[in-house]
Amino acid sequence: MTKPFLIACGVAFCVPMAFAQTPKPEVITHLNGLDVEVSAMGVPTSTSAEAGVELVGIRAVRVMNKSGDSVTCEFHVPDEARADTSAPPVFTVTSNSQRVERVPGDYSPDKPFAELTCRAANQSVGKPIAVPSSEPDATPEAPAAPGTEDGAMRSREGSSRDR
Repeated sequence: MTKPFLIACGVAFCVPMAFAQTPKPEVITHLNGLDVEVSAMGVPTSTSAEAGVELVGIRAVRVMNKSGDSVTCEFHVPDEARADTSAPPVFTVTSNSQRVERVPGDYSPDKPFAELTCRAANQSVGKPIAVPSSEPDATPEAPAAPGTEDGAMRSREGSSRDR
């Protein structure tokens, strides 16, 4: 009974050590202060230290929007992968919900799992936030009242009556 117990304890001790060497997938996020949680799915695992990283399942991320407003997110697609994808995938996550999206491009162990930028849905994604101009504001002139005519707005009929 002692021998099986020691084997079971040895296995119980070794299994967590094997999983402890599995690298965590790196998801680079630019959340711009939003209450959003991003987690990797299709997690890369390692069977041994020499074997490198092996991807299990489809590479995707889960985006949980915990705010009261919709959020628009965009994947950063490397230039070499842009030929395979027509445009960087942009998606919207409604308030207090979650969405799972496939990560575009191929996985490489020397690169991050994914890079994602999220902004409030009323802001444009992929463009910098508008900076106020240093130019003075142009204020439009007040429109003329309908019953009054100025010299430039006179019609032909009105000008023939004046003669």
